[in-house]
Amino acid sequence: MTVPGHTSNMEEKQQSVSGTPNEANLLKLMERTGYPMVQENGQRKYGPPPDWNAQNPPRGCEIFVGKIPRDCYEDELVPVFERVGKLYELRLMMDFSGSNRGYAFVMYTNRADAQKAVRELNNFEIRKGRLLGVCTSVDNCRLFVGGIPKMKNREEILQEMKKVTEGVVDVIVYPSAVDKSKNRGFAFVEYESHRAAAMARRKLIPGRIQLWSHQIAVDWAEPEQDVDQETMSKVKILYVRNLMLSTTEETIQKFMNSKLGKENAVERVKKIKDYAFVHFKDRDDALQAMELTNNATIDGARVEVVLAKPVDKNDYRNYTRGKSAFQQDDIEETLEAQLKQLSFEAFSGYNLYSDQAMINQIFPQSGRDFQGRTAVGIRGALRGRGRGAAGSRGAGNQRANIIPGLMGRGLRRYPHEDRLYDLLPGMELTPTNPITLKPQTVKPPTQVQSYAFLSALLVSSAFIEMAAHQRIANRERVPRNFRDRSNPLEDLSASDIFARYRFHPDTIMDLLRQLPDLSTHTKRNLPIPPLLQLLVTLRFLGTGATHILVGDDVKISRSTAGRCIRQVSALIANLAPNYISFPRGDQARQVMLEFAHIAGFY
Repeated sequence: MTVPGHTSNMEEKQQSVSGTPNEANLLKLMERTGYPMVQENGQRKYGPPPDWNAQNPPRGCEIFVGKIPRDCYEDELVPVFERVGKLYELRLMMDFSGSNRGYAFVMYTNRADAQKAVRELNNFEIRKGRLLGVCTSVDNCRLFVGGIPKMKNREEILQEMKKVTEGVVDVIVYPSAVDKSKNRGFAFVEYESHRAAAMARRKLIPGRIQLWSHQIAVDWAEPEQDVDQETMSKVKILYVRNLMLSTTEETIQKFMNSKLGKENAVERVKKIKDYAFVHFKDRDDALQAMELTNNATIDGARVEVVLAKPVDKNDYRNYTRGKSAFQQDDIEETLEAQLKQLSFEAFSGYNLYSDQAMINQIFPQSGRDFQGRTAVGIRGALRGRGRGAAGSRGAGNQRANIIPGLMGRGLRRYPHEDRLYDLLPGMELTPTNPITLKPQTVKPPTQVQSYAFLSALLVSSAFIEMAAHQRIANRERVPRNFRDRSNPLEDLSASDIFARYRFHPDTIMDLLRQLPDLSTHTKRNLPIPPLLQLLVTLRFLGTGATHILVGDDVKISRSTAGRCIRQVSALIANLAPNYISFPRGDQARQVMLEFAHIAGFY
């Protein structure tokens, strides 16, 4: 005798993994653990536990798992990660051929198990010679918004962001280092969830919405460093921000000692532009000073005081010299980075709200670290076009690649003005010898002007022309890279073609002959062949995949995939009266069920 509910549950489990590789092993796994498994939006979810009635685990319980063999599935992964602690959910990223995409996200029921998994399972040998890469995953809920009028205060920005987006929790605005009555032209917007932040980022794509008649730049903010409680319990250093440029280290030290009523509570102070690190001899004094001085006023400026978060000294990219987190060497920039930023300031006259302008939440800048959703540690000083936590490209540095003075023949010159150049918010300029490329002794900010003149010389037209002549004299040729535009049908079997595009090869080629308008005359170096345009469209229509997924399959961008899909779909629709027969009645219902089964809805 069978229980009806049990039979129905087994049928649901079988349908969720029907037709997938290792189907039998996945069914055994679900029977052993009782965890459900569903596939949606390009990922297969295993979990949550059948006896779970509480809220979802808090942030910090999820880890990122990379370098997974493409034919490795939950039946091999779950037993490995179960050793550390109870799993809440495992999300394996899948492609439409049935293989995984090489990475997954594993969420535990508590943070301690997640941190233990990172320590014990990083470089775990899942198969002979195949090591997993495991690190902390950050569920980013914060956006960087640049291009904000500098006269707007926090309340005005908060109300405006709530009008145009949903789920806004908080807005972080920092005052200008020079004029505390103004903001720095950007803000960090905190949302209630990663999904809400992702939807807001999509809505605020440049060109769609303006704030106060200003064009804005939106991208993911670098996630804050997550430091375990054991490490934070030993911190004796306070981070003080929003200081006046004229405030000295001696003033800060006297202020802290006076608040505590002790003469030598502060061991030393390191001030860098408008923020400082205050080292205490005793942790209890540091905690008491933080409570007494947070939101206090020093030299007319209202300051923020928090515990400084230590940086992982094992990370070579952040600690190239293995020195203390708060020494000057960790915030020095190379000559190339200095000159690049100075050339923007000297010739463009723009306020650039790009990735370079993002100020760190707690620390000064340092070397690059993991980007996107798996980012751990402090942010890099220079970045390229950023990718969001969901893998899609953001606003990045699109506008920061244009220097008006270099658009056209010669070099457009701007009048020289003696002023201080703010290279990066929260950064102190370290002059560098242009011959040896070695850092010199740190000079006061008043000497920054001479380095702006140096950058002007290096990016002048004479310098550029000289470099061009030198390249020609040396017969140096820039290598050209060509993309592979081969025929995908030649590398796949007939069954694979049908599984991927829902048509047989002969039908695809016959349909291509009915679309002569796809063959257009173009002067582009790398035109998309008509067959490739058709295959992109058929895969999109047949699988419901996103533009970025179908584009990645044939190595074209998301925007190009969208353009191909729109063009080919319109041409196919024009063939409806004479070439396309649509299913009707029972046949239509059967086709709908088949497509729903393909998408994993049943």
